[in-house]
Amino acid sequence: MAGAGSRVFISHLSGLAVFDPNGDQVGRVRDVVVSLRIGGRPPRVLGLVVEVIGRRRIFLPMTRVTSLESGQVLTTGVINMRRFEQRPSETLVLSELLDLTVIRTKTQEEVTVLDVAMVQTRVREWEIRKVFVQVGRVSRLRKARGETLTVDWSELTGFSLTEEGQGAANLLATFEQLRPADLANVMHHLSAKRRAEVAAALDDDRLADVLEELPEDDQVEIIGKLKEERAADVLEAMDPDDAADLLSDLPEEDAERLLRLMEPDDAASVRRLLSYAEDTAGGLMTTEPIVLEPDATVAEALARVRIAENKPALAAQVYVCRPPNETPTGKYLGTVHFQRLLREPPSPWSARWSTTTWTRCRRTPPAAGHQLSRRVQHGRRAGRRRGRPPAGRRHRRRRARPPAAGRLARGVADRCRERGRAWTLTASGGARTARASASRANCASCGSCANCGPGRAAAPSAPSPRAPAAGSTSRAPPGAD
Repeated sequence: MAGAGSRVFISHLSGLAVFDPNGDQVGRVRDVVVSLRIGGRPPRVLGLVVEVIGRRRIFLPMTRVTSLESGQVLTTGVINMRRFEQRPSETLVLSELLDLTVIRTKTQEEVTVLDVAMVQTRVREWEIRKVFVQVGRVSRLRKARGETLTVDWSELTGFSLTEEGQGAANLLATFEQLRPADLANVMHHLSAKRRAEVAAALDDDRLADVLEELPEDDQVEIIGKLKEERAADVLEAMDPDDAADLLSDLPEEDAERLLRLMEPDDAASVRRLLSYAEDTAGGLMTTEPIVLEPDATVAEALARVRIAENKPALAAQVYVCRPPNETPTGKYLGTVHFQRLLREPPSPWSARWSTTTWTRCRRTPPAAGHQLSRRVQHGRRAGRRRGRPPAGRRHRRRRARPPAAGRLARGVADRCRERGRAWTLTASGGARTARASASRANCASCGSCANCGPGRAAAPSAPSPRAPAAGSTSRAPPGAD
């Protein structure tokens, strides 16, 4: 613990890691709670607001703090994990006191609070003794800076008054290293007055990133307090799907007015998303995915993924489609995850993946897996009745065969599709999908794809008695309907 009389500026505590006696990190300091006193007496420091796992904010009393040195906070290890709720008699230093304009009693001039320092007393309590101020008001852009000095708390008045138009420059300087999600969590716990002041001090791009992480109620509240021209600029900087979600929560008149103020191209993307209902797939889509053509290279895909403007959720996968590449795109071929791209050489991918990843993505309907699993269960029961070992055991003995058999079955199905025939892929005898062979890929018209080869006539035949027709999975060729 720091010795008696040692001074600690509270802005330096923001973001410090909190550790228990075993050296395990508990969380990070987000604010300091003080209790203002009457008669000019220095406020007493009650404790720290610590953000733990899950972005939950808890209260850590100063009596539990054993050290504030070496850029870290050590505790006794006994912490109450109940969520922090500010009481009416409590004041948050970073959230409420910074950028506050007060009066210096000696000169009767206005000064702006830049930081405050707490000092430990002889009885091991912490009090706010010093205040770092700047003469005059701090402008929003902080271009003009006046004289700065450190004064005693007793020399200032006006801390208990509510100020309209309080700035937020110093508060943002304290949290400038936070990611948008963390800054959104800080703003969520501010009062409505301070939340609007912080939003007014942020630039458009930063505010757009923060709004995307805030709850819907806070988004509507902040947009409603901005000027219409700036609100339109912020909506343009947001992702189209997030902007559409925000506008859908506003009254129709306000949403339409903001759309008219936006750039035509940005407004067109948002209007297209607003045409879908909120609970449909269209209402969840984005108009800015990463789309490449089939003849693109892995290097090109990784270059698109590395663009800093792409959100992590959008950069996680690359969509392969026929031209055009802008939404709405051409025919969808498949998806490639960025982890797969990292394992491949920077060469064209069309020849290597066109019959595996994309084709499999296109030809495996959700219901097929369910029906094939039912056929596997039926085959296992039938095998037990005939005295044969279950299908799963036979499959384990032939583990090396499934990949080649599966590719052969898909090749037969492709030949059926080229000849305009409907095809059926069964799992006769309880074998799984990967074990399907050429004789088990049956044409719906001839019953056996072996007759579909060159120079053979397609003769109708009955389906295999070992594979009931109710358990098969059928697909019609493209354009058959």
